[in-house]
Amino acid sequence: MNTAWSSRSLDAALLRALRELATEERHNKDSWGNGFEWVTLKSNAELPAAAALLAEHRARLCTVTALNKQLAEPITTLAYHFDVRGYTVTITVPLDPAENSVPTITPWFRNADWNEREFAELFDVHVEGNTNPKRLFLDPEIDEGILNEVIPLTIMMNGACTKDMWERIMEVNDEPGQEAEDGGRA
Repeated sequence: MNTAWSSRSLDAALLRALRELATEERHNKDSWGNGFEWVTLKSNAELPAAAALLAEHRARLCTVTALNKQLAEPITTLAYHFDVRGYTVTITVPLDPAENSVPTITPWFRNADWNEREFAELFDVHVEGNTNPKRLFLDPEIDEGILNEVIPLTIMMNGACTKDMWERIMEVNDEPGQEAEDGGRA
């Protein structure tokens, strides 16, 4: 094993401070010695404190990803992926379904702007304090959070969805192959 890689570790002071903000924390190393830390924050209100700690330790925000429990359901968690001198730190933030919002981390990581705007536009996650709320991709006529309404192909291809689709078609049509009065549209 390459000792340069295996000697990487996260600063103990940073790790202690992150643990104080967390409900769950786990870490591991891969076979090359690369370290990974996953920290689940108590609430989204802890995100600015975590961002400030990471910025103080010269972290670099790599990206932010959205997580959900089931494919065609709204986003339940955001995962912020940081590099801290070769150590990967992922901060996960639970989203309250009633609020569906997170505070911005752009005061510490300017490159978070793109991800924050993307989540607002595509998943209707409100980012409190982002000073640049312009849309990135979609036409203003398209509702925010449109991706929460899209059903992934993998869901559409399973048997339960196909059965449900045919049951809906049968409800619209009096008999198989016969068009309903509205032209067969459900």
